Amino acid sequence: MCSADGAARLETILGKVGENLTLTDAQKELLSTLKTTALTAQTTYADNCVQPGAAKDSDMIDRLKARQTNMAAQVTAMDEVIPTLEAFYTSLSDEQKAELRPNRRDHTGERGERSGGKHQDHDRKHRG
Repeated sequence: MCSADGAARLETILGKVGENLTLTDAQKELLSTLKTTALTAQTTYADNCVQPGAAKDSDMIDRLKARQTNMAAQVTAMDEVIPTLEAFYTSLSDEQKAELRPNRRDHTGERGERSGGKHQDHDRKHRG
């Protein structure tokens, strides 16, 4: 996230993973490594993030270049995080992995639909 509070938000999310799953000692260590790697990558990304259009005299090219810089930084961050995420995720049992999956049917009739929400309108338009 190109945000000053991105690391704090990420730490909260990863903290909830540790709280919601019963982890072995080995899994706790892998989660700790994931947190450290992800928080470092997030902080580095946020520190180097370019806010598109931040300068008053920025034009379309400047904004596009800023987006390109940010996208490259995101890829770099993902390249750093994915190996530790894979190590943690593959250490989980099928039951633990199921706990991490969002329940897409909560408060919905069908996957992606929400009562009167934009997802429902979008789904109706794109359902053939």
